[in-house]
Amino acid sequence: MTDDLVMGAIYQNDVCKAVVEAINAGVDMLLVAYDAAQFYRVFSCALDASRQGRLDAAMLRASAARLELRSPAAQAGAATLDGSTLGIVMPSAPRWMARGG
Repeated sequence: MTDDLVMGAIYQNDVCKAVVEAINAGVDMLLVAYDAAQFYRVFSCALDASRQGRLDAAMLRASAARLELRSPAAQAGAATLDGSTLGIVMPSAPRWMARGG
């Protein structure tokens, strides 16, 4: 897992470059803390890099396999991911936010 990608040292420079380098280095999860709006920027960086062929397919498959091994579905014996797409996990909003504060 990366450190928070919204931290100044990364975010004020080239967050898209950091996203691509992290994924290609074998990072399984990209952390975006405290700023839900920035999740979409980081997601867009990863998606654009995938569409442009700048992500290492072998690293994506290996990451998907590692994540699948730790998923509740895999532990329950469900089918595994084929690794052909980016695995995106969006946590749900806390209950107090869903209720409107």
